Amino acid sequence: AKGMVDKAKAAYRDLVAEVGKAMGSTTEAKAKARLSDMDFRVRVALANLFLQEKPPQSAEVEALLKDVQLKDDDKNAAVIWALRIGALAAQDKLDDAVAMFEAAMQSLDKAKGVDQKPLSAIAGTIAQKLDERAAASAKGGARMQANETWKKAVSYYLRSAERATTSDD
Repeated sequence: AKGMVDKAKAAYRDLVAEVGKAMGSTTEAKAKARLSDMDFRVRVALANLFLQEKPPQSAEVEALLKDVQLKDDDKNAAVIWALRIGALAAQDKLDDAVAMFEAAMQSLDKAKGVDQKPLSAIAGTIAQKLDERAAASAKGGARMQANETWKKAVSYYLRSAERATTSDD
């Protein structure tokens, strides 16, 4: 399976480069929009492959997404936020991931109407990481700190469940 994943990553990298070249040489608005959408989708697929690696290739995700700039009211904004937060969490930069998650929620709440479901999965990831941190604190004898961290984890588990469902479900 590793060989297949490596082939897929190489193909996606090549596609990112080809689409980038095509975007630079295209002047027609409709073609640019299609290429931009393709670029986004390819980058998301590649970023997800990077995050599924053991260990996750978080630096690759950050480099891949550094030039992706979406307005908060863009329908894909939550996807990019979630991937960036996931990369931080995978690097055990949990406090940074929590801060970015909170910033994402504030930005997307202001945008109204943007699908926030991509953040639900990452809220679950943050909750797990907080849970692990709390367990380590408890094991180390810092019971009060562990309890505070567990409380925070519960709020992320709830956010995960809340964001995963909509009134349409």
